[in-house]
Amino acid sequence: MKLYGSLTSPFVRKVRILIEEKALACTFVRENPRLPESNARRLSPLAKVPVLELDDGGALHDSSVIVEYLDSLGQRRLVPSDPPARWSVLRLHALADGLMESAIRVTLEGRRPESERHVDVVHWETQRIERVLHALEKEPKKLPYFGSEMSLADIAVGVALEYVDFRLTLDWRKRLPSLAGWLEPIARRASFVKTAFSDVP
Repeated sequence: MKLYGSLTSPFVRKVRILIEEKALACTFVRENPRLPESNARRLSPLAKVPVLELDDGGALHDSSVIVEYLDSLGQRRLVPSDPPARWSVLRLHALADGLMESAIRVTLEGRRPESERHVDVVHWETQRIERVLHALEKEPKKLPYFGSEMSLADIAVGVALEYVDFRLTLDWRKRLPSLAGWLEPIARRASFVKTAFSDVP
């Protein structure tokens, strides 16, 4: 398998960390989907990363679909099959994805010339980011995980928080000490260190 993506995308990093945690045989290929010759365009009409090219020549796109497929491989599952635990993990996964999307929108607005910036969008997305961060602060945790062991929820939330740090200037750690304390051991895992965000496209 081959995973195509960039070093700046939180959705790509989420998939990469799951691959590392499950020790799956998958090659990561840096990709700029905006280039006409990109594999992302060849494999997906969305022309977005991440894209997973399968060994049979097929492809999967969208990180939520890709992680579901990859988690079906191998013995260890990062999305539990037991309903209560499963819905808890998927709920946190959705919160984390929403946090990433809001951080991306704020980042993109910040790149516009000031006269063209949509202040209302920045305000709305910033409020959403704050709501999610405070909700995660109140979430029951079993350090260093949300459950009894590493799951997709831990990966997604950890990536989302580090993406907020990577792109935005929010001093959330002092205000949310429980969440900050939870992130510290997660961020030290080999899978997180190996896939650290980089400004290289």
